[in-house]
Amino acid sequence: MEKNDLNILKIKNTIIASMNQAKKLDRTQSVVRENSSNNEEFLQELALQNSTVNRSWDINPNFKITSHRKTSGRFIVLLKKIIRKCISWYIEPVFEKQRQYNIAATKSLNALLGTVNNLSHYKNELGSELNSIKKDDKGLQNEINYLKLEIQNLKTSNSELLAFKEETRNSFLQDLQVMKETIETESQQLNALKEKVGFDYQELIKIQQKMQEEFNVIYNEFNPLNKKEQHFFNKKTYSQSGEDSILMYILKVLNIPFEAVRYLDLGANHAKEFSNTNALYEFGARGILVEANPQLIPELKFYRNEDIILNKAIAKESEKTIDFYILSGDGLSTTDFNQAQQTCEINPDIKIEKTISVKTTTYNEIVEKYLDKAPTILSVDIEGMDFEILETIDFVNYRPLLIIVEMIEYDTNLNYMTKNVEIKDFLDSNGYDEYAYTGINSIFIDKTYLKSKFKK
Repeated sequence: MEKNDLNILKIKNTIIASMNQAKKLDRTQSVVRENSSNNEEFLQELALQNSTVNRSWDINPNFKITSHRKTSGRFIVLLKKIIRKCISWYIEPVFEKQRQYNIAATKSLNALLGTVNNLSHYKNELGSELNSIKKDDKGLQNEINYLKLEIQNLKTSNSELLAFKEETRNSFLQDLQVMKETIETESQQLNALKEKVGFDYQELIKIQQKMQEEFNVIYNEFNPLNKKEQHFFNKKTYSQSGEDSILMYILKVLNIPFEAVRYLDLGANHAKEFSNTNALYEFGARGILVEANPQLIPELKFYRNEDIILNKAIAKESEKTIDFYILSGDGLSTTDFNQAQQTCEINPDIKIEKTISVKTTTYNEIVEKYLDKAPTILSVDIEGMDFEILETIDFVNYRPLLIIVEMIEYDTNLNYMTKNVEIKDFLDSNGYDEYAYTGINSIFIDKTYLKSKFKK
């Protein structure tokens, strides 16, 4: 409020100063108007006298002598000429001095008249300036009146604002008091309810959890989806090229119940879309989903809530912190910077949106900690790091039955001719046959298991 008062006082002083200045301008213009008529008469008289001086300044003693008398005029003219001749030695110097004086006086008078005319012109210009200033002063006076009105409006608005502020504050305090009383009342009711029930809220939570567990058991027991055998050929595929259907067919032929299947999905990405394991999940299989992108974890936890979800990057060493490059394209994020750059070059619409730091884990560590035995199915899709991760697998102790791995380089077109022979040769050397190639992924099956399964 003090700051506003100071501003209003400053505006007020400015208005008063402007009004005083306007009064001074009015007085000056009045004086100019009073002297204007006298100056015009003076200039006319001065111009008339100056004209006379300019006509008569050149005096000459040898002017022509004449007489109006017809008879004696000739004698009078002759007599005057004789007299002028006799006294010329005396009067000619006097005439010459007078002539020089007249010249100097005439020049001075002409210069004075020019100066007066200039001053008169300047006076006219000053009058025009004064008229212009007066017009501006009228505009300034209008602005001053407008400012006065604005100041009055500000004072009125400020008063209304203070009144509204005080009213709002009182209303808020009243609402706050009501809320406080309501909370106290509900707290008393809650305490009374706890005493009436005979146990506290934590006990209620435990009972709720137990009831949920019992419901899940009953649901799983009577849920028709658990009886997948009769609906096997009506299944839905979620993989890019039907890889999950191939996996499920192999499991069916090998007579492995889906409930007994354990999978490890490295680079899980979405819970359903493009997932190699979601169809298995719907048929009762369970496993571990490893995804480095934290943005996808809530979706995985919601739709795959019975799987173990790990927000880590799969690598050669565990418990390290590495960079993870999140790309705008779906399923293309990677820990390999060169791979990320190459993807962006192939498809200019793809950009590196963010770089984050993630903790690492290894295949062997996950199996030891969460499965304690080799998974039935290993799905590997980690954009450029697939072969390096396969090399870290302990094929002696943690040997998967089925391995599905991406085999082509990223491209915007069908790129099935770039099949990764290095991965195929490596898995072949570790006792795996390539069962199927979908143009994107290959499915490898453990030859040792097949020999023991179907030996004669």
